Formats: sequence, C-alpha cells, structure tokens
Amino acid sequence: MKDTKLEQKRIEAEINGLTKEKDRILKAIINENFSKEDCRSLLEKTKTDIANKEIYLNELKIDLNDIVDCIQYCKHIVTNIADLWKKSDINSKQRFQNLIFPHKISFDGKNFGNTDIALIFNVFHENKTEESKLAPRTGRC
Repeated sequence: MKDTKLEQKRIEAEINGLTKEKDRILKAIINENFSKEDCRSLLEKTKTDIANKEIYLNELKIDLNDIVDCIQYCKHIVTNIADLWKKSDINSKQRFQNLIFPHKISFDGKNFGNTDIALIFNVFHENKTEESKLAPRTGRC
C-alpha cells in the first residue's frame, strides 16, 4: 500500500510536469517560436501523455481502495467469526471450520481436538498468551 501511494505521488508529479510542458508549448504557439505544425504535434503528444498518466493514476487509486476494502472485510470476518459461524448454514459452517482448522478436527470418541489453527488466529492467541504472563493489576485507577 505504501508503494502504491509513492507511485501515485510520482505519477501526479509527472502529470504536473506534463501540464507545464503543455503550457510551454501553448506559449510557443502564441509567440510563434516554432512552426504551428510542430507545436500541434508536440501538444497532441503531451495531451495524450497526460491522459494516459491520469488513467493510470485513477487505476492506482481504485486498486488502493480495493486493498483497503479487502482488509476491512477480512478484519470484519476475523473479529466476528463466532457470530458469523452461528448464523451460517451447515455448508458455510464446514467452510469456516476448514478455514480455522486447516488440519481438520479430530474426535476420539470422547473429546474433540485439533493439531493446528490457521495462522491469523494464532496471532490472536499469541497476544492473549503474552497478556496472561503479566502480573495482575493492583490498586485502583
């Protein structure tokens, strides 16, 4: 995402430079420094370059918005997984279980168990483990 923002700034600077170039060409036409035909072809090329850069810049912005939306959606799924599982049909519940427990859930006749959970959920577990190592708070705040 950081690279995309840097790329956006770079393209915006290029558009700015091309716009200045276009203005310079227009002044040259007005001052008759170059032939009108040469200036017109330069002007058309510059306008085309600006349009192409603006299209690319818009695509970058759309990609960045898609990334942000995707991250927000994933965050919603991960933080609300229990509620989503409860409200799901059996097919979706099985898919959630496969997501959370990639190596399946075992049953030995008495107890359910698993060997691994998905990496994203390990992160949450590690945070809770770190917190549980802290001494309990004393006194009042």
